[in-house]
Amino acid sequence: RLVVVSGAARGVGRGICRQTLAADPTTQVLCTARKLEQAQALASELNAKYPGPPKRAHAAMLDVADEASCIALAESLKPGGLLGDIRNPRDPLVVVNNAGITFDLPWFLSPWPPEGAAKTLDVNLFGAERHTRAFLPQLLESDDGRAIFVSSGGGRANMARMSEENRNKLLSEDLEWEDVVGLTQTFTREYEEFAQAAIDAESKG
Repeated sequence: RLVVVSGAARGVGRGICRQTLAADPTTQVLCTARKLEQAQALASELNAKYPGPPKRAHAAMLDVADEASCIALAESLKPGGLLGDIRNPRDPLVVVNNAGITFDLPWFLSPWPPEGAAKTLDVNLFGAERHTRAFLPQLLESDDGRAIFVSSGGGRANMARMSEENRNKLLSEDLEWEDVVGLTQTFTREYEEFAQAAIDAESKG
């Protein structure tokens, strides 16, 4: 089995690579990161701790915000590709969508620019879609293909701040546009109150 992990350079992704090798001596991991040298450093560390043969940890560059990068990684694992020798087409394949970015969660103490929201969606949501779509033919061809999506605790933290009424409304299956507008206004008011409280606390300190 080969496990391809996005955002493997640190944090959760690094832990996924390490625990995967520790849990199953027959599994290989492909550590990916936007900076190739970081992925290579992790792969070297893991190979020293979990030696083969064959070599169990591999490295590649991946930027999930770039569709061409996702496609290039998937192509490299096909027969004849740069990494094509580390798996056969029908071998079990797991794609772990871990790469993500975060700003000042759960609330922002200063205005959050629109480009911050756009970048978050582009990496955390659409990046996972690009990564999975690039590997989809190989996942379907594999005898056991799986895509795993790692989510953030930021949403859960923000949900905990809501009133029970708003939380239930947001999770409702029949949420209507008027409800979305109302919740947005509520979130805006709560943000302003939280930000003002933080400013007041800072001025008193």
